[in-house]
Amino acid sequence: MKPSQYLSLILCLLLTACTSEQQTKDATTAPAVALGQLGNGFTLSPTTQAKFDEGLLLLHNFEYEDALLAFEAATALDSTQVLTHWGEAMCHYKALWRLQNTDQGKAIVARLGDTKAARLAAIADPLEKDMWEMVEIMYGAGNFKDRNQQV
Repeated sequence: MKPSQYLSLILCLLLTACTSEQQTKDATTAPAVALGQLGNGFTLSPTTQAKFDEGLLLLHNFEYEDALLAFEAATALDSTQVLTHWGEAMCHYKALWRLQNTDQGKAIVARLGDTKAARLAAIADPLEKDMWEMVEIMYGAGNFKDRNQQV
């Protein structure tokens, strides 16, 4: 190697080391990155709204496991909120990957009533009813492929 090549190699190594050290420092001191902003207008009980919003943002960022934890926390705070159950069910449906945990989804659906008619009758808000109708299709009768084409 020529002396100028040694110098270039040493400079590259020093720059890499400095950059790595700064990135490590930034990673440990940087504030949490925001997931985004919601503009949906869903109004849940004050005790569940923050956890529901967190779950919805995580869900839309394909962070299914973390979203599920947030929706489960919201449901634990107030199990009368239909949308928290909807969020849990949505976390078990990964259409892009053609994956669905049908058993878990059906268990969540069953929490709201024994029949589809009973579940839908218990939901007063039209938007929530429409959203729940989608969950009914996702975890309803038939095979996954057929249900997926209806959603």
